[in-house]
Amino acid sequence: MFIPSVGPGYIDTSIRPWNNHNTRNRVNGKYYETALQAALTVRPEIVSITSFNEWHEGTQIEKAVPKKTATRLYLDYLPHQSDLYLVLTRKWAEHFNKEKEQWLM
Repeated sequence: MFIPSVGPGYIDTSIRPWNNHNTRNRVNGKYYETALQAALTVRPEIVSITSFNEWHEGTQIEKAVPKKTATRLYLDYLPHQSDLYLVLTRKWAEHFNKEKEQWLM
């Protein structure tokens, strides 16, 4: 069984400064939606979300608001709402479930 896994983006340079070549820009949600769309093209039984809320790697999808500490700037989703990635996840989960019903007919 093949299970595609998607992520919203990736940036771990706050903990691995040398790793900027692996950064994946979120592009205001487009990176995530493109990955989700691609995952559905293989008609999977399951789609996983990689690194659900790992703030230190910039892969969180939970609500986010602008925040800066003495040592870190936390990513937010401005100019979008703080729940952008939860909304996108719900949208694509609903789409996936509808598509899956069609595949099984």
